[in-house]
Amino acid sequence: NLMQKGFSGYACVAIHGKMGPEEGILVFHSGFIVSSEYNYFYFNKSFKAEKGLERTLNAFLSPAGILDTFSLSSNQVQLVMTLNEENDLKTQITPANLSFPVSFSYSYEDELRGEISEEEVSKDEMLKKLGLTRLVGSQTTRGELVKKAKEDIWKEMGDEE
Repeated sequence: NLMQKGFSGYACVAIHGKMGPEEGILVFHSGFIVSSEYNYFYFNKSFKAEKGLERTLNAFLSPAGILDTFSLSSNQVQLVMTLNEENDLKTQITPANLSFPVSFSYSYEDELRGEISEEEVSKDEMLKKLGLTRLVGSQTTRGELVKKAKEDIWKEMGDEE
């Protein structure tokens, strides 16, 4: 329906996969799908352009989810595409070449989960990746965290405790 009406803007679908939240975005320009991205937040993994489109179309068929659309001007769509070139599709998707899956499938997430489990990340590596290593150690207690926070505040104020 968005394509038939010549919609310009984006459609965003959010679902809850087996492992956590997922989000797909389609960008439309004058009724054509021109850009797409799909995010698996649990895995911190994104798929862009054609791979994102495939997963986003699958998410539209999820039994439960949230769909949001937002209209944009032609100039705003062009700006979105310019700032996110890696999401741009090689070929615009029209009603004639749009191919929806037959039904929703967890296969994309299962495939990703298989790849990630082979590259298992330890707790310490994950904390380091998130920039939390200076606060949290393997034996850190709540009291130590509070003490460290107070020390940081005093340092920022220019005083030492």
